[in-house]
Amino acid sequence: MWGNNGALYWFEKLKKDYKYSTIVKEAALNIMASLLDSGQFIINSYLSANKKIFRNQGKQFDYLFSKGAMIFDTLYKINKMYFPGDNDNKYYLKQYYFMKGRSLFNSYYKSDKTEENEGLAYLNKAYQLDSTDMNVVHCIAIVLGSQKKYELAIKYEKKVLKKYPRWSYATNAMGNYLYYLRRYNEAIMYYEKTIRIDSLYVAPLNNIASYYLDILREYEISIKYFKKGLSLDSNSTLTWQFLGDAYYRLKNYDSAFYCTYKGNSIDSNFAFGWVNLGNIYYDLKKYDSAIYYSRKAIAIDSDYSDPWITQANVYYDFKNYDSTIYYCRKALEIDSGYFYAWRKLGYSWMAKNKSDIQALNCFKKVTQLFPDSFEGYYGLACFYSLNSDKKAALENFEKALQLGLTKGRLYEDSNIDFIRKTPGFKKLVLQYPSGK
Repeated sequence: MWGNNGALYWFEKLKKDYKYSTIVKEAALNIMASLLDSGQFIINSYLSANKKIFRNQGKQFDYLFSKGAMIFDTLYKINKMYFPGDNDNKYYLKQYYFMKGRSLFNSYYKSDKTEENEGLAYLNKAYQLDSTDMNVVHCIAIVLGSQKKYELAIKYEKKVLKKYPRWSYATNAMGNYLYYLRRYNEAIMYYEKTIRIDSLYVAPLNNIASYYLDILREYEISIKYFKKGLSLDSNSTLTWQFLGDAYYRLKNYDSAFYCTYKGNSIDSNFAFGWVNLGNIYYDLKKYDSAIYYSRKAIAIDSDYSDPWITQANVYYDFKNYDSTIYYCRKALEIDSGYFYAWRKLGYSWMAKNKSDIQALNCFKKVTQLFPDSFEGYYGLACFYSLNSDKKAALENFEKALQLGLTKGRLYEDSNIDFIRKTPGFKKLVLQYPSGK
């Protein structure tokens, strides 16, 4: 098989020396055949049964699509020049748009937003040429999902699954969109279906583990799923980092350090791992290291909200509330629905001025975003207690207890000193003995 550069060099030389003679057309056909073989290899690699290679080598995967775009662009230009009106023109152009779009949208590492939008534009062009190509449709759904347009992503992914109901990448992606819409039961069904289709696919195991980690807070169960994923692929950076996060939440810092460092040693380009380290050092009150690793994460991905909150936590501990507010706002610029940012922002405003209406609005926002969490209601109880509004404070305190407020906080938090002295407080504590 000819190398692309060598083949094109001789083609240009033939074209110059022989202009439009038969030999140039024959050379064009030979180059097309060679390039098409290369392009088909890339497509086959994408759809290959040996998916494991491409799941875990994102840079190589994206490089192949970039090369594929060049190949099909060349095929299109050669074919259009020597065989105008040929039906293959449309196919080559569609493949070029698809591969160009796929290479610009980087689903393995952080994508530039401009490149992501440009990639979507190319994918839409491919879709206009052939709406039956499910590779194109699936990639459009993935980009829309990354842009948090989940309902629209589901619409496209359903087209894929109607034609290919056992395509594991599509079933897993559908689970992701539903998960982000907080339709957890449906998401888990798609993750479990993905595992039945492809028992070697690590991503759905990680997704189920994350459900137990983040939503149910059943950390031991999440660890079992992450370990199962590592038994399938011991070089999965994200699985190691997720496992480190689970150990961190159990305050098993030695295991958290080990797993996070292991993941970072495999691939240091994921901001999540550096955020994990920042959070571990924060818990250990090694604030300089917490700031250092948080900023390292931001250098990799400035649109990742978590490291901004790690820094907010550090400055809150130092009672530097202006800086805390600044970092919370940075996080909210990235993710306006970020639960922890609104909560920390509320406590910061309240620490500066116990009557600040901005604190009240922040805690109300938390209750709107996560009505099943006690955190927003407890924040409201603190605000009303500080402002001597017994009725409102006890009402929100009761709601927080109903939702599982950790009782250990009740005798340590000076924000509720006012209601702690009231008979109503003691009555509520006895009424809800199941509080954690």
